[in-house]
Amino acid sequence: MGILKKTVVCLANSRKHSGRCVAGIEVLPGRDGNGAPGPWVRPIRDRENQELKKDECRYSQNGHPEVLDVIDIPLISRSPVGHQTENWLLDRSQQWKKTGRVSKWNSLTAIPIAESLWEPGWSSNKGMNDKIPEYKVEGINTSLAWIKIPEMVLSVSEDDNFGSGKRKLRGSFSFAGTGYKLTVTDPECERRWFQEGSGDYPIAESFLTISLTQPWRGNCYKVIAAVIEKDQIS
Repeated sequence: MGILKKTVVCLANSRKHSGRCVAGIEVLPGRDGNGAPGPWVRPIRDRENQELKKDECRYSQNGHPEVLDVIDIPLISRSPVGHQTENWLLDRSQQWKKTGRVSKWNSLTAIPIAESLWEPGWSSNKGMNDKIPEYKVEGINTSLAWIKIPEMVLSVSEDDNFGSGKRKLRGSFSFAGTGYKLTVTDPECERRWFQEGSGDYPIAESFLTISLTQPWRGNCYKVIAAVIEKDQIS
């Protein structure tokens, strides 16, 4: 059996338990010779929470993946779990290879925008339309969505656990006529805005990668896995 490799534009490299959740859009051959956007790909490991450890997503040239990198990822086979149909089992015998990087904002407009962020109507204590009961997820067959929004407010606040010393980043925005307030799990976005301290910070036009998590305590949560602000890319 030959090596199975997929070329992917990384659109998420987010926190997940003690590791990372990497996901992106496969690059398919286009009619004009350029790459065309294909389906979502999320490499996973065969462990309880399926997250990747840092040394499992290291480039052969050293370094680790960043959002907007174009990457060759070695895989074994599709490994869907429930609504997370985009999962592929990672081949640990091969290393990842960075082959390029998306450097223009207009290139991102070729990626299809989601029609909706699944079902609205359920909110956690500090969120809005940010969860779906586990029993309602049975009919859902996607867990990743790419959207574009004209504006968003990022809110830095203390963690729900009083005295923990940790902070939370949440994003409030409107999409397809529905308001959302979702937890941000993009570590680069967290680092940037945690430096500003607690408060609300409006940002302009952005692309977001939204992920619908595995079930936790009876619910699956919608999280912002990546924030790509227009002023951060040419």
